[in-house]
Amino acid sequence: MDERMQDTSELAESAQTRAGMYSFLANLFNQRPDLELVRRLREMGPEGFSIGVSQAEVSSDVEEGLQEMASFIGATQGEPEEQVEQDLAVDWTRLFRGVSPSYGPPPPYEGVYLEGAGSPSDILQTIMQTYHKFSVDIDEKAANRPDYIGIELDFLRFLNESEADAWLDGDEGKALDFQGAQRDFLARHLGRWVEKFCDRALEEAKTGFYRGFIRLTRGVLKEEIEAFH
Repeated sequence: MDERMQDTSELAESAQTRAGMYSFLANLFNQRPDLELVRRLREMGPEGFSIGVSQAEVSSDVEEGLQEMASFIGATQGEPEEQVEQDLAVDWTRLFRGVSPSYGPPPPYEGVYLEGAGSPSDILQTIMQTYHKFSVDIDEKAANRPDYIGIELDFLRFLNESEADAWLDGDEGKALDFQGAQRDFLARHLGRWVEKFCDRALEEAKTGFYRGFIRLTRGVLKEEIEAFH
């Protein structure tokens, strides 16, 4: 394999790794915890959240977030599955559904956290235009609005998978276009409000699992934003 082909393969692998990371984050925001999730977490075990890099290579948020999630899984191994499911589901609802102003943080919608950036309808229209530009269909009747954090993270998953495919196809121009789309989406949308939400949600999280997950989300997005600068 010549050097250029090897570099292209490595770029594709890096984009696919990021896509997997975004998929993991999006799924936990989008799906209410159930028994299947509890069983998957127990199968992974605490070691499933270990990372094969030194602490110096990742942010403290990423490192500590993974450790908190692992600690929760280890500490609850002996508890009934139904109890763990209930504890996680209550925390998920409190943190991400915006039940009431007195119960958890404001829900993680861009239109909620970007005050002064336009009306919520304007923000939604802008986001939908971006999705449609890349032929990504969003069900506007779904439970989550298009500016929900889990939907925006899944869009970044799509952009990274598309970048990986372009590298593998040898289409450097297309791959760089998808990189640019990631940079623009973080700069104009998710990167502008995710830290504000995470800071607020950390004050409200009751389980170590979601406290760690929020910390992980904050760290990952911060690293991604900084990588484009």
